[in-house]
Amino acid sequence: MFRKIIYIILLLNLQGFSQKNYYDAYTDIFVYDSELVWAVTFNGNIWKTTNAGLNWMVHNVNFDSVFSIHFTKPTDGWLLSANKIHKSNDGGQNWTMSFESDSILFRDLLFVTDSIGFALGSHQERSKIY
Repeated sequence: MFRKIIYIILLLNLQGFSQKNYYDAYTDIFVYDSELVWAVTFNGNIWKTTNAGLNWMVHNVNFDSVFSIHFTKPTDGWLLSANKIHKSNDGGQNWTMSFESDSILFRDLLFVTDSIGFALGSHQERSKIY
């Protein structure tokens, strides 16, 4: 219950912040702990707070259609953009493409460890777990 309340508060803070600056459609939020949170937008922005949402920093990664973000450590994270999976080792400042497919359209991802993860996507109009 406490975790759901934190998510709601963070989303409200994110929406208020973005509406003051410009419109950007949020697609995912990842809460690492009570201070460290990332949110991604469809337009390729990564928002990050290190102080529970009091201040947000934005980093534009210029990827098409960013759908999901997940971190296994404060430095190690994964980002999903349409048909690509990207990896960061520096807290989301820089991203390297780890996987690309011309036929899979990804929508969500979750990592259990830094090297074991799952992605939801569709291939030939059929949903699959990868």
